[in-house]
Amino acid sequence: MKILNGIKDAWGSRMGLYVIPCRESITPEIKDIYNESYNLWNVVWKDTLKNLDGRDWLFSDDFTRHDFATVITLNNKPISLMCYSEVDLSLSSRRNDSWFRPWPESYLNDRANDDGLGVIAAWFCTDPKFRKKSDHNLSKNISQALIEIYGKIILEGNYNRGYGITRNNRSVDKYSQAAGSTTVAKTIDHNCEVNLVEFIPSTVREKQKGYLALTNTLWRSRSDYYFNKKDKYESKNRKSA
Repeated sequence: MKILNGIKDAWGSRMGLYVIPCRESITPEIKDIYNESYNLWNVVWKDTLKNLDGRDWLFSDDFTRHDFATVITLNNKPISLMCYSEVDLSLSSRRNDSWFRPWPESYLNDRANDDGLGVIAAWFCTDPKFRKKSDHNLSKNISQALIEIYGKIILEGNYNRGYGITRNNRSVDKYSQAAGSTTVAKTIDHNCEVNLVEFIPSTVREKQKGYLALTNTLWRSRSDYYFNKKDKYESKNRKSA
């Protein structure tokens, strides 16, 4: 784990960023971070879904169906995370994915002509102790940084578009717009008003000039166990082709 100099909360705790796969194979050096990240997701979202629509169950495959996650840590303990799935919306199977159920059919049909991969961001999750209105004296805005990291993912992953669903009764939508999103439509999901948002790389590239210093430092010093592994795999296949 890379330690980030100069990023400290009131108690001198240090922060970091991991990019990890959401499912096998999980290498031994990140197994603890992986398990703790899953546990954070499970606790926060089980409580959230129960409050939103009375759902009292949450299966792990809602987590493992995604490709990778970004995890912000404090003292090497996960405090905020988001899951991602790479999607090719020229495939009808992807346009019929349950995640896109709230999205307008006309919009998805337009995406059928897109080239390359897009990326979904889902399950935005921050430990309640570290949210903006909590009593925890953390000087940096963790939720804002996590959404700005999504912008970094879109650009450096060379995705053609990013997709998200933001709850209107939280600051997530405000942070999403500041990070580069535009609203496609408004609807109801899990019994609350949400915005369906897209991130266009050119807009994100302009907006990132105003990203938090925390975001940029976390991104530069990240511990990447997903893209590095993927790059090595693709490089090996190219050499053997």
